[in-house]
Amino acid sequence: MTESSIPIRALPKARQRSRPNGLKWFSYISLGILSNAAILGLAFFVLEQIPPTYTSKAAAIIPGVGSQGSVQLPGVGQASSNPGEKSPYGYLLKVDPRENYQYIAMSDVVLTEAAAAVNTSVKDFEEFAKPRVSLDRGTTIIEFEADGKSKLEAQRNTRAFYEALVKRIDDLRVEESARQDNKTLLALDSANSNLKNAQTKLSQFKKKSLLKISEQIKNLSEEVERLRVERANLLAQQQAATSGLRQLEANLRLSTDQAADALMLQDDEVFKKLWQNYSDISANLTILNTQWTPNSPQVINLKAKKQAALEALLARSQQLLGKRMDVQRLDNLNLGLDAQTGRANLAQVLINQRAQQQGLTGQVNTLAEQIAQLESRLQT
Repeated sequence: MTESSIPIRALPKARQRSRPNGLKWFSYISLGILSNAAILGLAFFVLEQIPPTYTSKAAAIIPGVGSQGSVQLPGVGQASSNPGEKSPYGYLLKVDPRENYQYIAMSDVVLTEAAAAVNTSVKDFEEFAKPRVSLDRGTTIIEFEADGKSKLEAQRNTRAFYEALVKRIDDLRVEESARQDNKTLLALDSANSNLKNAQTKLSQFKKKSLLKISEQIKNLSEEVERLRVERANLLAQQQAATSGLRQLEANLRLSTDQAADALMLQDDEVFKKLWQNYSDISANLTILNTQWTPNSPQVINLKAKKQAALEALLARSQQLLGKRMDVQRLDNLNLGLDAQTGRANLAQVLINQRAQQQGLTGQVNTLAEQIAQLESRLQT
């Protein structure tokens, strides 16, 4: 029996057909679209569930201070204010006075007052209203912001925040005024105490010396007592004048230097005409810019007139005030008094008050020197 082998061919392996590339990319794109749609739907749903928040803003301008003036005091001479005093905003790069207002605004006292005004707790007011204060660098503007669930609530929160700050500042001014009054009383008490001490020392001197006081020593003692009483009275007047001066500056929001500059400019007819001319040209140029292009001959001609009017205005102000000014500062001085005639009268009172305060200071110092000289003669 013979064995034979039959060759068996290997069957070819079945090849797996691959999907067309187009169908594969279509699946990816469809999956991406569905994913994005789901994400957007979820986002819209979340936004619908979250209540909207409104923010209300308010701004205030914190003016600077500065001025000059003179007054003639009988028996003393002429006293004048120091025109070299500058507004604290002259040192804006070093110290910004608005930072003091910002610190006060975020204090617990102000926040408590604001929360009470809107009938809520301080914690809820800070959490939901989120009161905040921001400073616009390079300007004198301070901004107040607060949030709310509605426009009206946001405005109410901002107003309560601002009014609480104003009330706190007024309270601090009252406290400062009371402190100044206490200083005046302390000065009077100190003067009376010094007077009594001087009388006691003089009496002890009489007893120790067992000598009758000569007419000259008696006259010197009486003169010392008279001068001390006079100095105490002048010191009280000086404190009162200083307190009144600060109150006037706070009410006018002008310093004595600024008030004097404003009055000098308003009293000059040439400056007033130049200012009116510059204002008219500026108004006409604004209207013309809405009708013509910037390169039109009419606009170019009016711009040249405006520049000439500005140079004449600045030259006149420098001639009157003795210092270089700009349009913004001139506008602030003009608006500071021009809006109400009563403010011009108060500005004049402010200047006179400053001069009077300096005159009283000079008198007090002079009397102090005279008293020291007489006491020295009594001791010898």
